[in-house]
Amino acid sequence: MIDRTQWEQLSALLDEALDLAPGERATWLERVCAQQPALATALRRMLAQAERAEAQPDAAQALVTAFDQWLGPALVPGADERATSDLRGLPLGAWVLAEKIGEGGMGQVWRANRADGLFQGEAAIKLLRADLPAERFSARFARERAVLARLNHPAIARLLDAGVAQGQAYLVLELVRGRPLSEHARLHAPLLDQRVALLRSVAQAVEAAHAQLVIHRDLKPSNVLVTAEGQPKLLDFGVAGLLDDDAAADDLTRLTGRGLTVGYAAPEQLAGQPVGTAADVFSLGVMLYELVSGALPFGAAGDSRASLERAVMDTEPHRLLSATPTPGGPGPAEDAGRARGDLEAVIAKALHKDPAQRYRNVSAFIEDLDHWSARRPVRAQRRDWRHDSLLWLRRHALLAGSTAIVTCSLAIGLGTSLWQWQRAKEAARQSDEVTAYLQELLASASPDRHGGEWPTVLQLLRKAREDVLQRFGDSPETRLRVLQVLVATNQQLNRHDIAQPLARELVALSVQIHGEESAPTLKARLDQSRSWILQGQPDLIVESIAPAIPRLRRVFGADSDELLNGLMLLDAAYARLGRADEAAQALAQAWQIIEPMQGPEAERMRASYLNHLSIVQSAQGHLREAINTLKRTEVYWGRTEPNWQREVLTYQRNLLALQIRAGDYGDIEPRLRSLLPRIDALMKPGSGLNLSLRHELGRFLLETGRWPEALRQRDEDLAYARAAGVVHPVAQMALQAQRLQLQGLTHAVAPAAYDAQARALMQQLQTEQEWLGQQRVEIRLALARGALALDLGELAGSLVDALRQEPGVRDGWDRPVRARVDRLSAQLARWRGDLPAARQLLARLVAAGPGMAGPTVEAWSTALDHAWVLQQLGAAGAAEALAEAQRRRPPSVPPGHPLDQVQRYLERASDTRDPAGARAALAAILASQGAATTEVTGGRASLFGALI
Repeated sequence: MIDRTQWEQLSALLDEALDLAPGERATWLERVCAQQPALATALRRMLAQAERAEAQPDAAQALVTAFDQWLGPALVPGADERATSDLRGLPLGAWVLAEKIGEGGMGQVWRANRADGLFQGEAAIKLLRADLPAERFSARFARERAVLARLNHPAIARLLDAGVAQGQAYLVLELVRGRPLSEHARLHAPLLDQRVALLRSVAQAVEAAHAQLVIHRDLKPSNVLVTAEGQPKLLDFGVAGLLDDDAAADDLTRLTGRGLTVGYAAPEQLAGQPVGTAADVFSLGVMLYELVSGALPFGAAGDSRASLERAVMDTEPHRLLSATPTPGGPGPAEDAGRARGDLEAVIAKALHKDPAQRYRNVSAFIEDLDHWSARRPVRAQRRDWRHDSLLWLRRHALLAGSTAIVTCSLAIGLGTSLWQWQRAKEAARQSDEVTAYLQELLASASPDRHGGEWPTVLQLLRKAREDVLQRFGDSPETRLRVLQVLVATNQQLNRHDIAQPLARELVALSVQIHGEESAPTLKARLDQSRSWILQGQPDLIVESIAPAIPRLRRVFGADSDELLNGLMLLDAAYARLGRADEAAQALAQAWQIIEPMQGPEAERMRASYLNHLSIVQSAQGHLREAINTLKRTEVYWGRTEPNWQREVLTYQRNLLALQIRAGDYGDIEPRLRSLLPRIDALMKPGSGLNLSLRHELGRFLLETGRWPEALRQRDEDLAYARAAGVVHPVAQMALQAQRLQLQGLTHAVAPAAYDAQARALMQQLQTEQEWLGQQRVEIRLALARGALALDLGELAGSLVDALRQEPGVRDGWDRPVRARVDRLSAQLARWRGDLPAARQLLARLVAAGPGMAGPTVEAWSTALDHAWVLQQLGAAGAAEALAEAQRRRPPSVPPGHPLDQVQRYLERASDTRDPAGARAALAAILASQGAATTEVTGGRASLFGALI
């Protein structure tokens, strides 16, 4: 049995070991065990348990559990049997244990039922640790029960009873059902006012207990549960006070002190000094800091216990608004910036190292929280008459205004008149400038200035785009108004390629004039993001809109159209980036705004919600579910109101795209080709919606094996874009890369010419990188596929290396793109002669299966690729892999697909008795691709592109 002295030695040694790097611990352990052989066995076992606990998600709690499992039997014989036995049905006074609901440093917590027949009820029973001698607490319980019973506060889980039975000390507490404070704040209290109100309720409970001379000493978010009604309930109150001023308290502190969450404990607690109410004030300050910033004020994630203790005792808190949020915490308040100044000062005072410099009691702390909420000066802040005056004016705006009107009416009237006159004069000047410019622009529409032809609206807008970059330099406000008109007009015409550079200038100018937090700037960012989503640049939307969501909520309101638009743009962007969980969270917030809507606009927003929901489901891999969701919008497709037309065309386009990805090729082509002229009729040629639908048409032709037609379609798309004046790099470069890929697949270009054109596009990609966003991934994928079709391994390798540096691929959150890059890597490995590496990559992709979308061309092609590499290796299982590939053939693929030719070739190639049949099947592959000759050499990487 280990005595208290040995435990203290072991505890100090364990601290020393855990401060070392894992690789240094073995040498240290051998040295210490040689010096202190009496402690060797226990120290080895404790360090092993601690290292296992470190690997668990909640290392601190895991360590406590590990020490409980070790120390119980070590300190008290028979404790291990008691801890591990099933105590269900054990009677303790008027209660019977029903189920264990928790375990920690003090012992176990059980749900119990009333069993004495007086009434029915439930309670939480805490069984104190078996190594704490129960007989020492019996008299103490009787002496203190009356004191603790007075802790009758709505925010405190009440102590109902306490006693000793069958050698087991226990406490009977109110059973609370709810979420821990951090989780509740993260899910249901995003705003700073809500979080401060929660913390204030907890502080009031602490204040009430201090009035009864009871100190908590272990305040932390996990000891606060928030009920479904939003009422915080503080747990474990009175336990520390119950054991105060007793020798047993010292034992308990030594034995369970390591189970405390160090980040919330006051410096004097960690130093072993006397603990008073100031310790609870400090812990409340830590909790408030975390509710504001989402982080803890001291140390960093991953710090050892000793490092964290030193940080609490010796270092100043991190800057509140620049702290890194802790995983699993409440996350920062959406409007955390409001804490700057007064609330920062409140937290700093509560976290002072010296207890005497903190709030003198919890009441003073609550008083400052109330002052902050009411916009009154706080005592923690150094007094300044200007600051106090500003707060007074905010509180008493009506009174201040009335007094000013009564006492200074003449001065205010004159000042207001002068200000209004100046504003009117400035507005008139701006209006005159805009009117003069529009007159000049319209006058330029004369046919004699355009070769006898009437100019189109797009031609005039192009001229305006050029003008605005050169004019209005001395009038930023006027320039801002012209930019707003031009951005809105081009977006209405679906010419996002023209709107995008104008939108960037609009945002920059608005920030310069109105500031980052202003309503005009936030609206400009939303306008800019609408162009990005249709130009295929979702990563730029996340970068711009994600940090702006709290500002949209604060500036426009929690149910505003602006906030709704921002959330739906954000969810679509996350979905297109493969970040499905974040997309679903953004869409859920949007639904909270949409659901209570009434009237005609509500129908349109519900239809839009279904469209966005289908995008999220597609990103999650639920293609069939996404198709069914989007089909629910068909009830709106007959709407003829102007504000429905664009939405209906968008839903029809998106449904076609989903069905192509799912391999539902049945009636795709006639529906798709009939939609193109309808889009042009509504939006004029060159719109982003038309170009995106043309992309889907090319995809359809490629997936159904009509490669020569797909190449002709891309030529037509490029000519269409040029005729429509589409000059934006996103559209132009994407079309050029797709066309070059198809030229490689159909062998319509010599390898040297392909290499030169691809490298020219790669150079342009570097130049235009800021405009391309996520489209740079699609461009590189297309160029790499074409390169592998022509066995241009060096070119493909540089493209694959660049793709692996893309955040979604590098960090693993864009799983679809990462799978496509792995497929290209396998083909590149085959080109280099590394068949085992190719086999390993392809086997992993085949094992992942076609997913919830069912059989697709991509899954079929990957399985054939795997069968071919096995065949090249002469490996067992090649025939089974070929059969698996046939099972993955989508049923709606038309007969005669190039992959059917690949299947036939692999079957013939496996028969060494029929080399002529294999050669004929290979020639059929080339013919199906539209190759000009059947004498094409190479094919190591992707079987001449047939497996792309």
